[in-house]
Amino acid sequence: MLTKRQRDVMLFLQDTFDETGIIPTQDEMMAALNLNSKNQTYRALKALGEKGFIKTLPRRTRAIDIIRRVDRTPAELAVLEAQKNEAAL
Repeated sequence: MLTKRQRDVMLFLQDTFDETGIIPTQDEMMAALNLNSKNQTYRALKALGEKGFIKTLPRRTRAIDIIRRVDRTPAELAVLEAQKNEAAL
């Protein structure tokens, strides 16, 4: 089971990678998720690694492999669809 923060970080990783093909940096995660410190992103990434969702390589930027994906709830999918439709207008 993931905490809300871990889930948010994981979904951000997945979405950014799916859109750009590049894993975001910790600074990008901090800014996008309104986190106050790199330590918060580090702890979330460490927990995701321990739970088998990602694999990280130490001391390397963007060195994260997504091992297991998190599925979105129907409500999250509806919100994403609405945002895409608004952006298309």
